[in-house]
Amino acid sequence: MKTDKKIYLIDIGRLTGLTIALVVVGHLVTGQDINTPGLEWYKFLKRYLYSFHMPLFMFLSGFLFFYTLPKISNKQDYVRFINKKIKRLLPSFIFFSVLIFVIKISISKLVVVDNTVNNYSDYFKVFYDPVYSFAGFLWYVYVLFQYYLIFPILLRFVRPVIIVVVSLGLYFIEATHLFAIDFFLKFLVFFSLGVLSAQYYPRYKKILMDYKWLFIVVFLCASVVFYFITIPKLIMGVFSIFGLHSLILVLSPSKYKVLSTLGLYSFSIYLMNNLVTGFVKAIGFRFFEISYSNFLVIALLMVFLGITIPIVIKKYIINKIPKVGKYIG
Repeated sequence: MKTDKKIYLIDIGRLTGLTIALVVVGHLVTGQDINTPGLEWYKFLKRYLYSFHMPLFMFLSGFLFFYTLPKISNKQDYVRFINKKIKRLLPSFIFFSVLIFVIKISISKLVVVDNTVNNYSDYFKVFYDPVYSFAGFLWYVYVLFQYYLIFPILLRFVRPVIIVVVSLGLYFIEATHLFAIDFFLKFLVFFSLGVLSAQYYPRYKKILMDYKWLFIVVFLCASVVFYFITIPKLIMGVFSIFGLHSLILVLSPSKYKVLSTLGLYSFSIYLMNNLVTGFVKAIGFRFFEISYSNFLVIALLMVFLGITIPIVIKKYIINKIPKVGKYIG
């Protein structure tokens, strides 16, 4: 049963912080550039991270959706909820899609840019094929809103455990990438698992605590095996949920507060990290003789700035303008 009183869950906040850091690492190189000679080490790292980091992120999204879901007993409650989510997601989606489009179409001929823009009509692709658009990372916001639309209705008629079972079957359906339907189906099981875990959080947390070392070891072993054999995303995603959540619970509550900070600003980091890391990479490649052959030199800096600068921008610039901070990032 859900409770009306919501308390901050330290473990969820820190797990979110850890996950968004992994997301930033996975976004350093996109598109065909990943196949550049000399970048094999990062290509494997990206493949490994993508085997679980977005399933884990969607799990947390589903968890927080249910944990913070207000009581919806009629049409007015539902409309109020959706309006709130529109105000939360749509302005950021529009603002950052326009910003990224303008930047890419302006400087793509001067510096190295991932997922370049060819003409002005390319902008509209973000609305009907977001995964393969110039701002592919915005698919998460796109699909998340789809979940927000349907889950309040689903939960009135179907128990979360049933949704998980059905979504597991839907995971194996090959669907069109238009309107991100394929991603909607692929990540539905993880979002649903998050909803189910939030519904039974005390019981779920007890299972994690009772078998924490088993879950941690299984995930670590799977990570080692992944170097030799590609493990399906469904399996790696589930292993990461239990393994990394258990790891977070093992950590001392008085330490690793930085993860809580990252968790607090996770949405801002998600929206802005590509802009920051792309800018750092473009400057490094253009003026400091950095290339993919010595990419590690700048990769660490990209990760650090890709995490910290969005926090600074959100906290000290965007939030200082109330009407902007309320809707952007």
